Amino acid sequence: MTSDGDLENWRRQWQGGSQLAVDADAVKQLRHRVLSETRGIKLGLLAPILITLVAGGAVLARALRTGQSHDILLAVESWIFIVVIWAGCLWIARGTWRPLAATTSAFVDVSIRRRESYIRGAAFGACLYVVQLLFMVLAIADGSPTGIAGTLTSKAVILFGWIGVPSVLWALYWFRRRQRTDLERLHELKRQLQGD
Repeated sequence: MTSDGDLENWRRQWQGGSQLAVDADAVKQLRHRVLSETRGIKLGLLAPILITLVAGGAVLARALRTGQSHDILLAVESWIFIVVIWAGCLWIARGTWRPLAATTSAFVDVSIRRRESYIRGAAFGACLYVVQLLFMVLAIADGSPTGIAGTLTSKAVILFGWIGVPSVLWALYWFRRRQRTDLERLHELKRQLQGD
């Protein structure tokens, strides 16, 4: 069951003839979709928590073990980055955790807020990716005997920079377009709800 298909079916049914029979089914589908999405969002928090603990713990352990200024700088930057990611993501996701009421309108509203949050999150993610990549290139170049030229042609920079940046930007562009399409459909459904 795709979100595009569900929303389109619901829109068609909403505009269709047998309003009483269709409304109950459409509302049930919307509620099921929102509640399923809510469970997915909550389960989706496990990965960032594990990544925070593993990656943050690894850079911190290395900095404490070696005591080198380069490793300490990377640990401090990593934890600042982790805090910025968590704060930004929680700020962007505010108001999207669950519907504010058990009404159809509230379920549509939370779906709209989620799509808007996903769109803002995509832009936030793109910015974070580029900023972190730039920091890592400069940090690697600082510790490399070949300098910035050698760093820009290293396997990691080719993978995460030259290939990664265009790939990530294309994926985020596609994702934003899909969310905007869903958002337009949800706004139309909201207008129809308010018109009834």
